[in-house]
Amino acid sequence: MKEYNKEQIIIFGTGGGYRNALLNGFFEQYDVAAVADSNSRLQGFITAGHCIIAPDQINDYNYNYIYITSEKYYQEIQHQLVDHYKIDRKKIRLAEQRTSYRDSEKEKKELQCLRNAIIEVRLDNFKKNGVMVEIAGSMTNGNEISSYWNAHTVHDNWFVSAQESYEYCLERFNMYPKFREFAQMDRSHEEDVILDYGCGPGNDLTWLKLNGKAKHIIGMDVSRAALENAQFRLALHHINNSDAELVQIGETEDKIPLEDNSIDFINCQGVLMHTSNPPKIVKEFYRVIKKQSDKPCASIMVYNKDSIWYHLYAAYYLRYVDNMIFADFGMDKTSKMSVDDIFVCSTDGIRCPKAACWTEEEFIGILKNAGFSRIEYQGGYPDNMELGIAKKYIYQAIEDCRLEEVHKEFLRNVSFNEEGYPVYNGKLCGVGGVYICYV
Repeated sequence: MKEYNKEQIIIFGTGGGYRNALLNGFFEQYDVAAVADSNSRLQGFITAGHCIIAPDQINDYNYNYIYITSEKYYQEIQHQLVDHYKIDRKKIRLAEQRTSYRDSEKEKKELQCLRNAIIEVRLDNFKKNGVMVEIAGSMTNGNEISSYWNAHTVHDNWFVSAQESYEYCLERFNMYPKFREFAQMDRSHEEDVILDYGCGPGNDLTWLKLNGKAKHIIGMDVSRAALENAQFRLALHHINNSDAELVQIGETEDKIPLEDNSIDFINCQGVLMHTSNPPKIVKEFYRVIKKQSDKPCASIMVYNKDSIWYHLYAAYYLRYVDNMIFADFGMDKTSKMSVDDIFVCSTDGIRCPKAACWTEEEFIGILKNAGFSRIEYQGGYPDNMELGIAKKYIYQAIEDCRLEEVHKEFLRNVSFNEEGYPVYNGKLCGVGGVYICYV
């Protein structure tokens, strides 16, 4: 059988067209020799396993063709390559994309304009009819953390209908396999007053009220923008002031603005690791919880240090496979980043001021110190990206001499269960570590 040799190519450009071509699998049919970009700030960074080179380095490589990824600047780049770098014009091609990047961006903008118009009309109607849950409280003493989360709301797009809002709840469960099960999101709360601490735009507020049938639900967050999103979303589902409360809190406040023993259940998903003083907040959780020992009183997710995200994605992938997300920092700063630094920047935006992570033992210690007597660690649920990284790079990382032994030792002890999820010490080892607490 005749062996098929792939053509060797150089990719030029790492912008939107490049990302679109990668997503469509265009480059999989070729042997990529290098990736080039004329932006000096990107040169030296890594993308898809290739160090980004300058245009004047192209002739140092063997290749059959150069594929330019920008349709908009194709002619300009072609002239630059021919005139300045003496590249044979016949070897320059445009990377084929199934959907024009410019067309898709234009369609997105047009659709968003239509959505905004619908939202504006419905918002006006809700205000006129007085059906929206009021937002109490304010943020008096802001800090870097509260400023960041007021500017970077999780899923800040507003929904145009109750159906779209509900369907996103289901979609979110699919994005984070095992989240629904581990966090016990289908538990009945018909007799419960629930505090959703760090409620964001209302994903769990909506679900716990509609699906969990919560008696009353209180959403708290530092972000006014997130609370206004949640306010509109609850109105879409006809959830009003008699059913729910929304409260803006300060990131540095000493106390949660609730009475002792006033809450049946606390939901806190992906929040504490971004706060200034997690142990203090957990003690406040214990203060406001009703002391009923016969049922769970809290579901808390924090980032899991014993995870694929920490030991493979942060420690290996973002250092040696693709570190372009740090291009704005510059190469000097990026090269000095520790794994902990990379982890912080990789979870919730590269400028996120804080993103702590704990082992199971460490976080159970925090919960016990707060007063919780019984804690069940469910394991760490992964997101779909983490699953893909695990399956593709775990064995490559173990064999790479650049990776430190502490990370290799963790990865050697990872196995995959029958469902294809990574397991460490008998528990799933995704980044979303979930703890179910009892008083």
